[in-house]
Amino acid sequence: MIALPARTGCSPRCRPTRRPGAAGAALLAALVALAACARVPELDARIARETLDAPYPDLLPLDTALAPLPPPAGAAERLQSSLEGRRDSLEARARALRDPVIDKRERERMHAGVAR
Repeated sequence: MIALPARTGCSPRCRPTRRPGAAGAALLAALVALAACARVPELDARIARETLDAPYPDLLPLDTALAPLPPPAGAAERLQSSLEGRRDSLEARARALRDPVIDKRERERMHAGVAR
């Protein structure tokens, strides 16, 4: 039996990872508080003067604003033909998957090869 030397120390890779405790939480809170003190650029300075002086747009009644749009012409027919084409291709694929993978002649040849 071979004796292995005892481990006296631990490499840096096998040390357990440290979890942030109260000090980590305090540091995170300090960073968030410091970020809250940052100056925000004035956004009003970027808006053109004529936009600020423009009148408010007219308000529309909700009945006309939320009225349903007329259906696009031919959309139903295009969708139906697209779905029928997809259905036909999926049915053809399903028929191909139902067919045997190895035909009868090939199966007999394989059985003859195994029987030798």
